[in-house]
Amino acid sequence: MKKCLACFGLVMTAVIFTACSPDKGNGALSDNSVSDNIPGLSSYAGNAEIDGEDGLVLSDRSGFYPGEFDLTVSINRAVMDPPENAVIWYTEDGSDPLTSETRLQYTGPITVRDRRNDENVCAAVEPGLITVDHETVSEDGVTVINTAEIPGKEDVDKCSVLRMACVGEDGRIYDEKNEVYFMGSADEHIKGISDSCSYAVSDLAIVSIQMDYDDLFDHEKGIYVKGAIFDSEVEEFYENGGTPEEMVNSYRSHWYANYNQRGKDWERPAAVTVITASPMGTSEILLSQNCGIRIQGQQGRSALQKSFRIYARKQYGKKSFDYPIFGNSYESVSGNVMDSFDKLIIKSDYNGLYKNTKCTDMLLQDMISDWDMENVAFQESRCCIVYLNGEYWGLYGIRTDFDDEWFASRYGVDKDNVILYKDKDGTEGKLDVGELPEGVSDQYYYFNDLKEFFASHEDLKSDEDFNEFSKLVDTDSFLNYFAAEVWVNNNDWPYHNWSMWRTIEDEGSEYGDGRWRMALYDLDYCGGYADRDTIADAMVSDGIEGGLLDTSVPWMAPKCFAYLMTNDGFREAYKEKLIEMSADLFTEENVEYYFDKYKGTYSPLWEQQYNRFPSEGSAEEADEQITKLKWFMLDRPAYVWPMQDRL
Repeated sequence: MKKCLACFGLVMTAVIFTACSPDKGNGALSDNSVSDNIPGLSSYAGNAEIDGEDGLVLSDRSGFYPGEFDLTVSINRAVMDPPENAVIWYTEDGSDPLTSETRLQYTGPITVRDRRNDENVCAAVEPGLITVDHETVSEDGVTVINTAEIPGKEDVDKCSVLRMACVGEDGRIYDEKNEVYFMGSADEHIKGISDSCSYAVSDLAIVSIQMDYDDLFDHEKGIYVKGAIFDSEVEEFYENGGTPEEMVNSYRSHWYANYNQRGKDWERPAAVTVITASPMGTSEILLSQNCGIRIQGQQGRSALQKSFRIYARKQYGKKSFDYPIFGNSYESVSGNVMDSFDKLIIKSDYNGLYKNTKCTDMLLQDMISDWDMENVAFQESRCCIVYLNGEYWGLYGIRTDFDDEWFASRYGVDKDNVILYKDKDGTEGKLDVGELPEGVSDQYYYFNDLKEFFASHEDLKSDEDFNEFSKLVDTDSFLNYFAAEVWVNNNDWPYHNWSMWRTIEDEGSEYGDGRWRMALYDLDYCGGYADRDTIADAMVSDGIEGGLLDTSVPWMAPKCFAYLMTNDGFREAYKEKLIEMSADLFTEENVEYYFDKYKGTYSPLWEQQYNRFPSEGSAEEADEQITKLKWFMLDRPAYVWPMQDRL
């Protein structure tokens, strides 16, 4: 008898649904005999669900199974009662069952098989179509070639994916399901999961992303490739007299390409299923729904292993991802569990001095956020493995994203009253959350309060001026944020990677008072030289001679901090905060604890990661890098003391 290693028993009032004639082959009928022109597909009805019951009932849900099995699908008529000639479509390649040319019509049990010996599909795409990394000039000097290795099929673990949709003759969509099945134990698929879970003291999250292949890799519309946009850049480069050698030596990660396009035009429909896995084989479905997906990040967009941002929208079925995916201990400032998200980031941790560890940013944010710094926003995270259309895609981290819903949930403010600015390549910042008032076109409109203050004040030496400025910014938030960034020596900041938010109107609450506060993200480039005087050196290479104390800096977050540092009281408090961080937060005991935890969680998973991406590094390099970061953290206090003493 077949028994699911991930035990998902469902008992429902159901009717086995057969929409057509007898079973043909693998429970399927080619849709060539049925018109592809199904009207009304845009009138999405959402995932049918009443009191937690599903519209489509599957005999087996996502999880780990000992071997191949037959999956049956039925309609729960307690939830929906479609016409008898409704059709269930499904796909096995990740594509949309409503539109895919490869879709099949359900007529009987589907054999869910072991795919581990299948040839690679997504992982077989030529690296030169995806990344500018690993490029060199051919021996004859005529062309640019990519030397990144393509993994063998044995290096890319695989699982079975199914997407299903029940469609009425009028085109109405009654329900959809997205499933992921592993044949064999978790240990067989994810090498090192036993050791990893024992250190993490939690199950490992698996994120299955399913979407049309062309939406990823098509030359014109694919979001994962260089594509037609990059080819236009290359053509223009050569027309202007450029050579292959000059091209390879240029900073091409920022060249226009399909993968660095932004906005809804470059969002693609997808399905995401998140399950957990443990060495015991037990698992739980955390999320399973349709969503939108985009490529996320800046320089990492040009990498082989890119980051994603997924969007829950009503047009896809559900307007939020509803599950405490980061655990019940992840709470708002008022103590409520954070269990609903509009967007989530699936980050690959591509950049940084210790990028092969895949966890630098996550580790450091975890350490800092565990301290009492609620007036600084942090990203919560969780280690995960991604499978793309059923193929192992490597080590990632699920992250929260700073959006209006997140601030509303975290700080209890009105989401329509939130604005947030992020850095934008050395500008004053980009309005990333919120809308400008009607008739206003100035992107920096919401900074007018700060600009007017700076225009009328040279410094904050007088306590009267400091108190006036404190009505505009939460000075403790800036103190905590800039102390943390300086202590960990962020080398890619604050020309990049700063963010500040506030409510537009005063709501009369602690965090809805209209004052600017800092949001911390992207600590990938922290570490390096423990003796670096970050206060003096930051931004000098960007033309800011006075470092973090230079009030002439044009970028708003460091400008606020530079002004605050002209006040003797704030400066002394800042010096004390740096010393306090050395004494209470970044202690040897804490460093040992967090590094043991993260190395224990990630190191067992490194070998499979770099078998999949052999040109990106190795487990040995990752081990060396996490050791170097640890030594930076242990050495840093000796240099923080003289740095603050010079202030």
